[in-house]
Amino acid sequence: MDQEVRALLKRHMIDACVKVANSRGCCDAVGVLQGTLFLTDAPLSMDQLVEETGYSKSRSCTYLTE
Repeated sequence: MDQEVRALLKRHMIDACVKVANSRGCCDAVGVLQGTLFLTDAPLSMDQLVEETGYSKSRSCTYLTE
C-alpha cells in the first residue's frame, strides 16, 4: 500500500475516533490521541506521541486521563 493511501486511511480512522470521543462528551484531542495510539504498530513514548500529534505533553496527559 502506498504511503499516500496509508496516510489517508489513518486520517479517516482518527476522524472516526474523534467522533466517538465527541459522542462521549470529550474534546477532539481525546479522539486524536487515542486514535493515534490505537493505530501504531508499537507502543509510543510520550515524546513520540507529542511529535506525532503536535499536542504538548501537559495537554496530552490531561486529555488521556479523560
